[in-house]
Amino acid sequence: MKTQDFTLMPLGSLVASSRTVIRCPQCRRNGALETYRDGTRICVHAEETVLPGMVPQPTDRCEFAGPRTGRATDPAPSPVV
Repeated sequence: MKTQDFTLMPLGSLVASSRTVIRCPQCRRNGALETYRDGTRICVHAEETVLPGMVPQPTDRCEFAGPRTGRATDPAPSPVV
């Protein structure tokens, strides 16, 4: 199992799937921003991948509504290569 903790990464860093590390407006911790077509935004603070090549699953995240800014993604995060 592989765990990635985005709270330890500097603001503005690009992480897997070209997500940007932001300061979460909900809890003020760093996390990888995911923006969906419906305007929902999720700040993923940590995610786990059970086996190499599998889609990572968020284990710590905050969800918030907001303007449609940033990159639109599919509902499921892309696998980490």
